Amino acid sequence: MVFKVEITANEVAWYGAIVATVSMAVSLLNHLRDKATIKLKVSKVFFAYRSGLDKSLKLMAKAVNTGRRPITITSVGFSLSNKRDIVITNDNIIPNLPAKLAEGEQLQFWVEENKLLSLLKKSKTELNCAWCQDAAGKLYKKKYRIKPE
Repeated sequence: MVFKVEITANEVAWYGAIVATVSMAVSLLNHLRDKATIKLKVSKVFFAYRSGLDKSLKLMAKAVNTGRRPITITSVGFSLSNKRDIVITNDNIIPNLPAKLAEGEQLQFWVEENKLLSLLKKSKTELNCAWCQDAAGKLYKKKYRIKPE
């Protein structure tokens, strides 16, 4: 008994097209999974120390590297509705800029809410968002609105 298998050129072409499409989809998914991304979270907090609770409310932003590649954060701050920015440069608040964030690491920065509100009242503007910028120049933003009373 002799078995004879014939493969036509059309079948080979279909096989090649299917394999190429699957490998391209896998490569695209790997690229999307491995890109550098930052997720910003903004909240109001009080700081607790051994001596007790800090009495001033803070507006804190946290930048978390949710991607798989390390990211270097070069600047952080808050944007105002009058198209100006508050850039955080105080070494006591954020001493390690530029900061290299590996996968899952975070960077926190804050301002005292009463100082921020007085600045907003004096400037007759409002806070729009928190932001951080990486070494490549990409800007990551999180909307957070504060209007002075």
